[in-house]
Amino acid sequence: TLLNKKSLTIGFLNVNGYSETTAKDVEDAVALKDVNIMCLAETKKRLEDRDKIKMEGYDVHETRRADADEDKQGGGLAILTRKKDGIVFKRYSPQIKEEKHAFIDKERLWITYESKAGKTAVCCLYMGCQNSTDSHGQWNDDIFSVVSSEVFDLRTLGYRVSIQGDFNSWVGSDLELGGIEGNDSRINKNGHRFIAFCQSNSLIHLNGAVRISGDWASRVSSGLWTRHSPSYGSSTVLDYSVVTGEHLESVLSFSVDQNGVMGGASDHNMILTRLSDH
Repeated sequence: TLLNKKSLTIGFLNVNGYSETTAKDVEDAVALKDVNIMCLAETKKRLEDRDKIKMEGYDVHETRRADADEDKQGGGLAILTRKKDGIVFKRYSPQIKEEKHAFIDKERLWITYESKAGKTAVCCLYMGCQNSTDSHGQWNDDIFSVVSSEVFDLRTLGYRVSIQGDFNSWVGSDLELGGIEGNDSRINKNGHRFIAFCQSNSLIHLNGAVRISGDWASRVSSGLWTRHSPSYGSSTVLDYSVVTGEHLESVLSFSVDQNGVMGGASDHNMILTRLSDH
């Protein structure tokens, strides 16, 4: 088990480029919050880059985009897993069945672990940004389709699934429609995709999850805004923690570092999910 611990904490941050400042900030955060698994998006590390992401006491699992003319800019994912937890974290690399979906290997990253109490699969992902033309629409549809299939397969094998990501999705404020009370009321196309993804796969995003149906006072989350504009003139929710619906009771807490104390140089805020080890 987790050194006889009864909970496990998963962190997620869109770092908006991994730098020395970010590295120090993430290192301080994982120590402060006792993070077992730290997921990072938008590291902006390329396959051709020789430098590696490192953190003392952690193993690093990475995926990077190639620096090709036809390739998108940015990207890059990493999952840092703590070595001293007494369990083995493994990279899970499901086969991409269709050649047109090969790019998804660089857009989502899975790790799994097993303890005496159960087994969990954690995914870190990044969705293409939403713009007025929805130019990344097909890109995002393909990612949702493949991840849906992978969630089904993992669930069939008895895994609790936790997905941490920047979904670039506005889900609105209507709790009954998958929104978040106190949020901006607007829903973008990515928001509709994300809500449909959760509903069709019986997944729950913890940002808007409640312990009692329809009762916002029983919400799981603390904190709301996961991203601020550089000038702090506007705030949005783009980053979500998602869990298989049958495992909602195993979620002990979910928090958003809304004031950006642990965000470093990023314009996104860290989110933290604490799960019971069963």
